[in-house]
Amino acid sequence: MAGISDKSRSPHRVWALMLLGLLFTVSCNSRATTEFGKPASSIPTTPVSALQSAPATNSTIYVKGSVGAIVPLLEGTVYELQDATGKVWILTKQPPPKPGEEVTIQGTVRYKPITINGKEQGSIYIEQE
Repeated sequence: MAGISDKSRSPHRVWALMLLGLLFTVSCNSRATTEFGKPASSIPTTPVSALQSAPATNSTIYVKGSVGAIVPLLEGTVYELQDATGKVWILTKQPPPKPGEEVTIQGTVRYKPITINGKEQGSIYIEQE
C-alpha cells in the first residue's frame, strides 16, 4: 500500500516489544516460584501441630504443606493442608490450589465452636488472606 512506511518495523520498536515480552515472562515466572514477594523457602512457617496444641486465634501466620481434599462452598472453598505434623482446613475466597500441590499460604487462625451433646467439639481452621 502506498503511503505506509517501514517505520513501524524500526529497531527501537522491535527492542521495546522484546523488552516488554521479557518483563512479562520474568514477572510471571517469579509469581510461580515465590509467594508474598519472597522465595517460599525463606518464609518462616508454623507447623500444623502448633495450631492444634496451642492455637493463637486471630493471629496471622504462614503454613506450608500439601493440598488434600477440596470442598467448594457457596462463597469460597475449603481445602485440607497437610504437613509432616498434621492437617488443617484452609478457607479461601481465591481459586484453590490443585490436590497434591505444595503451597505456602498466609492466613488468620480461626476457631469455630461446635457443641455436640453438651461437649465442645470445635475446630481450628485458617482463613487465607
